[in-house]
Amino acid sequence: MLMLLMGGMLMVACGGDDNNGNETPGGTPGGSEGGSTEKEWNKDNTVNVYYITSLDDASANGNVEAVAAYIKSNRIKTAIVDNTDIVKYADPAACQNASTQLSFQSAKFCSFVMEGYQGENIEGSTIVMSHKLNEVETMPVAEGCFLQYVPTQAPQLTNASKMASLPLATVKISTQEQVNAAEEVVKKVTGSPRKAVIVGEVKTALANALVEKMSAINGMKISLVAQPVGDYTLFVLGRTWMLREASSAEVGSQKAHLLSIEAL
Repeated sequence: MLMLLMGGMLMVACGGDDNNGNETPGGTPGGSEGGSTEKEWNKDNTVNVYYITSLDDASANGNVEAVAAYIKSNRIKTAIVDNTDIVKYADPAACQNASTQLSFQSAKFCSFVMEGYQGENIEGSTIVMSHKLNEVETMPVAEGCFLQYVPTQAPQLTNASKMASLPLATVKISTQEQVNAAEEVVKKVTGSPRKAVIVGEVKTALANALVEKMSAINGMKISLVAQPVGDYTLFVLGRTWMLREASSAEVGSQKAHLLSIEAL
């Protein structure tokens, strides 16, 4: 049954979306660390990624319909949605698979990023894409923490009708043990041949520790999204990528953060 549930999350979404419009972001990320921002911003090399979160650990399953409607109405192509849990996974009659629900209601392809088991639930987040999955790689970091890598695509900032390649990874870091263990996985996924950008969350109390740890890696750049900040803080991490701009909008009980990320 568990395999059936997990398999349901890697599916063809019902219906297509041939429109490529994306709103233009505003504001600045702030809190940039671990790399120089003096290089002139090349907006032609910049992609837009949404991160939808309440910046805490509360399940967002009750907000799935609002998120799906937001994704469809804004023609969003690439997003990460936090706290989309599988509730009561062992009970077919009572189970709610939020990733599968999000896929059907937004007409997108989705991949579930497991964080761990919590009683009868499987906690995690969801990567939302506008194309079928060709590759998914999940790497354990430490207990309760997995990094997922998906080579996907995202709209260009200067031409939203054009999709650019995006080697995307995501992770949610909530303990000092996970901060300490992240170095080798981060080196692996951001180095050749993947050269991924990691877009994730870290407990706000551990944000400085993560910046210190990652900045010590040669060539690594990490940026924190300064506002808003809750129990967690958003970050963008990579060797060949940099966060350039961020804005946010209310989506039910969560916020959609539009992150403009440049390939260097």
